[in-house]
Amino acid sequence: MNKFIQPSFYFDAYIKDIHLPTMWVIIGVFALFLIIGLASLFWASKKEKTNSLTAKFFGKLSNWGLWTGIIGLFIAFFRYQRSPYLGMRFWLVAWFLTTLVWLVFVLKFFIKDIPRLKKEKIKKQEFKKYLPK
Repeated sequence: MNKFIQPSFYFDAYIKDIHLPTMWVIIGVFALFLIIGLASLFWASKKEKTNSLTAKFFGKLSNWGLWTGIIGLFIAFFRYQRSPYLGMRFWLVAWFLTTLVWLVFVLKFFIKDIPRLKKEKIKKQEFKKYLPK
């Protein structure tokens, strides 16, 4: 447990051991993010004509999923190849934290911004109803 606290565990440039089952889990998680991104891209194109706010959310989610999956798979590749400096554990942890922060912003848009934008859109439609054409 003490090794997880030490910075040398994360910043060791030369990887000594790679556990293959753990590597497959990492690859599977990032491949899942890639699939989520592709599915969201599909849903964004479907919803673009009917609901622009939902399409915008799915667009943000697809950007998150695609970039998370692609960069995560590159990090996993460098880790598997035992590439010095590019395969450090630090990059995996840093990308995971960046992904979480990015996901928080995407969910904030879904939870807070979309209802507010829907209300504004309804108010604009109500106002335009009384304007001459």
